Amino acid sequence: VLLDRSASMDDALREKGATTPLTDKYAEPKKRKIARAALAEFATGRPHDAIGLMMFSENQFQVMPFNMRPDMIQAAIQAGGVGSGLGNTDVGSALLAAVQTFDDRPDSGSRIIMLVSDGGAQIAPPIRLDIAAGLARNRIALYWIYLRSYNQPALADSDSAEFDNVAEVAMHRYFRSLSTPYRAFEAENQASMQRAIDAVGRQQMLPITYQLQVPRVDRAALCYLIAALAC
Repeated sequence: VLLDRSASMDDALREKGATTPLTDKYAEPKKRKIARAALAEFATGRPHDAIGLMMFSENQFQVMPFNMRPDMIQAAIQAGGVGSGLGNTDVGSALLAAVQTFDDRPDSGSRIIMLVSDGGAQIAPPIRLDIAAGLARNRIALYWIYLRSYNQPALADSDSAEFDNVAEVAMHRYFRSLSTPYRAFEAENQASMQRAIDAVGRQQMLPITYQLQVPRVDRAALCYLIAALAC
């Protein structure tokens, strides 16, 4: 999970036609709160998944490496509500760092990066090449859950020349050009965010192969008993 923690994620997710005054910043749920609630429910429904969490704004930072402990996963997701976001967003470097977390990991089960962000950014050509190569090398599917406010462009308009200079549209076009699986969802409210998360869950249901170390069974008492009987 690659979660945007830029300052815009602290804003309310306002739908088209919203009537609440913008001055009342507490009247509508913040984007990051909506995202955390949906991600927490997603993790709850997949208790045997290995989930990692990375956040980003100007720089990316790993909140939790891949983990299979539900309590730690939930704690990491809730940590996204601490503090305020920063101004700038570097999606390219964050996405490349997320891709690299799959290096040297056993290739078992579904391998996805879920990008949860309310905006896009220009990605430099060298970074684009590295991201594309990394996704193909590690066989990763990319999902972008786009928390879109009413005044932001729709990804459905990405083929229009009118939006050529819009960062979100440029990023969507780049993702569509990848040779690896990609799908985008637009979330304009809590319900559509939940539907997007549910759709990802339905599409990623491959069996997962993993190993667990089990405690040894202490047979000393039985051995002592046999020895005593033998004596």
